[in-house]
Amino acid sequence: MMNTVSGKTNCSDFYSFSTPSSSRLLSNFSSQPSSPLPAFPYRSQSIYYNNGDDDDRGYIVFILSNSQKLIKIDAFSGNLSEHVLSSYFTSPWGMAVHPLTREIYVTDHAAYCILKISASFHVELVSGVVSVGGSLDGSLTSSTFTSPGAITFSPEGDLLYVIDDATFKVREINFIDNIVRTINVIDDEVVYPSLRVFSAVYDSSSRSIIAVDSVFNRLYRIMPNVSVETIIANIDVVANGDGGNGIDDGVHHIFGLTLMNDILYLSDRDTLYMVDIYSGMSIVSGTLPSLSSTSSSRLHLVGCPSGRFLYSVSDE
Repeated sequence: MMNTVSGKTNCSDFYSFSTPSSSRLLSNFSSQPSSPLPAFPYRSQSIYYNNGDDDDRGYIVFILSNSQKLIKIDAFSGNLSEHVLSSYFTSPWGMAVHPLTREIYVTDHAAYCILKISASFHVELVSGVVSVGGSLDGSLTSSTFTSPGAITFSPEGDLLYVIDDATFKVREINFIDNIVRTINVIDDEVVYPSLRVFSAVYDSSSRSIIAVDSVFNRLYRIMPNVSVETIIANIDVVANGDGGNGIDDGVHHIFGLTLMNDILYLSDRDTLYMVDIYSGMSIVSGTLPSLSSTSSSRLHLVGCPSGRFLYSVSDE
C-alpha cells in the first residue's frame, strides 16, 4: 500500500504525495475563471491523463467553468499549460478518459449533455440535447439529461456510466449499439432533495461503480442493472467515531475520490480518508489543517494508474 501523507495546499496549488515527508508543491494556478461564475463548481473534476505508455509521466487535467480553457499540469515537472477548446463549457463537471482512444469525456451540468475532447482539443457532442433537459432514454442524439454529473468508463471502454443528480438516475451509454439506458435509481430522493455526485470511479474487481454524494457525504456502490448500496451514510461522521448515522456538519464535504491499488481515497477541505469499500470502514489517513478556513473550498484527488503517486488539487 502507498503511504499517503497530508500536505499544504492553497489558492489552486497542486501537491503530490508518495511517501511520508515527500509531499511537494507541483504548480500554482491563481487566475480565476471569467465572471459570472456558476454557483457550483468553478471548474470540472480533475483527472490523470497520459498516452498509456508511461503511467507516471502524465498530466493533471481540468476545465474551467464559463470558458474554453483546458488546464494541463505536468505531473512530474509541475509545468502548467492552457489550451483553447473549440467549444465553450458552461459548467463542466465529471471527467473520464476513454481507456482505448484516450479521448476525454466531460459532462456539462448546465448544458445537459456529455461531450468529448480530442487530442487536438476539438469538442464534439456525445449524447444529450444541448440546453434541453430531461430523462429520456434512446439514441445518443435523442436522449436527454437533467443534471449530468460524475461519469466513469467500464474497463473495455464500450460503456460510459453517467449519474444524473437531479433525477437520481444512473444512465448507461452503450457505444456498441449507441443507446442510452437508465440502469439504476438511487433511492434517496425522499430523504435528500438533490444529489451532488461530483466523482465516481469504476471498481474492476467487483464490476461496480463507486460514487460519492458531495453534499451529504454518502458513499454508494452501484451494481449496474442490479442494485445501489449505501456503503457509508456519512463519511465525515464515521471518521469521528459514531457509526455514520449522524447529521452532516455542513463543512466537510467530500469532493475528492480516486481508487488506487484497491484502496479508495477521499478528501474534504482539510482531511484525507482511506476507505475499505468492502467492510464499510472509513479511516482518517491524514489531516490537512492548512488547506482552507472556508467550507466552500474543494479539494480534489487524482491518482496515477501505477498507484505510486496521489495528487491533491484545491480550487481556492
